[in-house]
Amino acid sequence: LLPFPLISYDRESPFGAMVGALFEASGETVRAAIEAGSPQNACALVQAGAGIALVDEFSSRSWAQSKFVVRPVLNAPVLEATLVRLRTEPMSQLAQGFVEVLQGVMRREGFRSPTPEP
Repeated sequence: LLPFPLISYDRESPFGAMVGALFEASGETVRAAIEAGSPQNACALVQAGAGIALVDEFSSRSWAQSKFVVRPVLNAPVLEATLVRLRTEPMSQLAQGFVEVLQGVMRREGFRSPTPEP
């Protein structure tokens, strides 16, 4: 990957820190040609021909009709999707329905769904 222009992220962001750790584990440093605000933005830049990017599977799957190629990364860290809500408020029926649909999509697409906290 080193010879290609890298689309990366702010090193202070969680995703940027993960990318930095991957490079560091390989004895390399991140040399970004372009800094994107999110993996979705990085996918758009790849689609436009600006370079290569390390993105999460959620983002790459949302570009199913793209012209770019997706390759797995060996020893990639696990990225977790997290739903944030107030513990002091019960979830609305709409929110509960959303969670059920999201869990169904994740199962259907082969993503693991952790056991929810009480």
